[in-house]
Amino acid sequence: MDGYGSHTYMWINAAGEKCWVKYHFHANQGMAFFTNAEAAKMAGVDADYHRRDLFESIAAGQHVSWKPSGKPTTSSDVPTATRSSGPGRGSGVKAR
Repeated sequence: MDGYGSHTYMWINAAGEKCWVKYHFHANQGMAFFTNAEAAKMAGVDADYHRRDLFESIAAGQHVSWKPSGKPTTSSDVPTATRSSGPGRGSGVKAR
């Protein structure tokens, strides 16, 4: 499963230029999906399937891994960006 961060982080380089970054994690194993019918059935039959599948894969030596990446946004990309007020108050950047 790919993962996408819910928070945005401000990076500042040595020149004092600011950039906001959201982190993404892409599964190196690829992804597989249930159909809607399969998902509905599995939720009622084995709600912990996804955890068990992960733990069994790791125990079998099939370690999972992700390729990290980032999505940068500069203030010139979002000229109307404002900083949210305080930690834990959203992504850190909001469009007006």
